[in-house]
Amino acid sequence: MADTPPAVQMTRPLCVFPRVAKHNGSGDTNNAANFTCVTDENDFNQKPAPKYGP
Repeated sequence: MADTPPAVQMTRPLCVFPRVAKHNGSGDTNNAANFTCVTDENDFNQKPAPKYGP
């Protein structure tokens, strides 16, 4: 059994609420250096899925 920790898969900056991490538009999306903390925008967040059925 190996005692080495697993490799880091991705990083994100830690943003203080209400700011969120937003990708700068270029660079690796798994690297925190390519993200900026921005004030949360309503259109930035995903909308909930519509309800299906009656």
